[in-house]
Amino acid sequence: MFSQWIINLIVPLFLKKKPADKKNTVYFPALYTIIGAIGALIFSIILFLMYFFPNGTESTWVFIGFGAFWLLNVYIVMLSAVWRITYTEESFTYRSMFGRVTKEVLYSDIVRIKRRKQYVFLCTKKKRYFVDTDAIGEDAFLKVVSRRALTSKSITQESRKKQLKRLGKHK
Repeated sequence: MFSQWIINLIVPLFLKKKPADKKNTVYFPALYTIIGAIGALIFSIILFLMYFFPNGTESTWVFIGFGAFWLLNVYIVMLSAVWRITYTEESFTYRSMFGRVTKEVLYSDIVRIKRRKQYVFLCTKKKRYFVDTDAIGEDAFLKVVSRRALTSKSITQESRKKQLKRLGKHK
């Protein structure tokens, strides 16, 4: 909760969207990794102190609670360090959070694009791929997606108009 609060309230003050350092790549800012690492370190210290220097407040539920927050911070570090999209004019390569799944997706395979407040979902017949709106390089990638995917035969004309209206700024 603490980490999420920092990310949602403090980060936008310091995080200015800048052009991607790596051309044709979408990735999370390094600040996400730093915040997750600091949170994981804080909860690691708390768990260490609770275990080795007990003071009577160390019940199982307290360990589980702090452990859950520690896992949340480790998740943030893993997500921001590994998740990445590399794209060309014909396709994009999506690497998942744990890096286990790296898949190349053709723009013609995209059947629907859903825009939400924090994410843009690129839907194919088999899977949904998410793009965080805070990721570096996201704007350029979504312009390429809207230009290439929405002009392909996989999306009908009616659906295409709805998609363009939903995407709004990415025409």
